[in-house]
Amino acid sequence: MGRAWYVLQAVSGMENKVVERIKKEILSDEDFKKIVINVKIPTENVEVKNPKTNQKIIKKQRVYPGYILMELDLPQDEHLLERFMAAIKRIAGVIGFLGTKSLRKPPKPLSFEEVRSIFERIGEFKSKAFLDLSSTFEVGDQVRITDGPFKGLVGRVAEVHNDKFKLKVIVEIFNRETPVNIYFDQAERI
Repeated sequence: MGRAWYVLQAVSGMENKVVERIKKEILSDEDFKKIVINVKIPTENVEVKNPKTNQKIIKKQRVYPGYILMELDLPQDEHLLERFMAAIKRIAGVIGFLGTKSLRKPPKPLSFEEVRSIFERIGEFKSKAFLDLSSTFEVGDQVRITDGPFKGLVGRVAEVHNDKFKLKVIVEIFNRETPVNIYFDQAERI
C-alpha cells in the first residue's frame, strides 16, 4: 500500500504509555516490525513561568493531545493488515486510526502537506523522518503542476532541492519561460 504517515487516536494523557506498548507488544512480532517504521508524539517547546521561582523555563508540550503519528508501510496482504489493525486496537488506551472504522480497511494517510506542516511546527522538518521522502524527480523531467497558483501548467524540471523538498520548474507564462518553485507533492511526472 505504500509508506506514509497515519494518525492514531489515543486516550488523552495516555500517549506515552500507548507508544511504550506499541514498541513492546507490536514490535515484538516480526511481521509487524516491517510495517511500523516510526512512532512519534508531536511536541513543541513552550516557555512557561515556574510558579515557585518565578523564572521562565522551557517545557515540552504535546501539540495534538490524544494523537500519535505513525509512519507505516502497510501490507498488501489483507490478512496481515487485519491482524496488525486488530493488534493496535487491542492496546489499552488506543481509540483507533483516523480515517477508518474497519479493521479490514487501511486508514487514510496524511498528505505530504499535512506532514510537512506538523513537522515544521515541531521543528523537525529536516529530521531523519524526511530523509526517505527524497525526490524521484530528475533535472529535465516533464511535469504537470497539480496544486497552487500554477496548477495545470506543464514544465521542465530545472533544479531539484532534496534538502528543501522543492523543485524549480520552468513553465511558459505569456510566451516566456518562467522559473517557479514548488514542493515535490505539487508536481507529477508526465
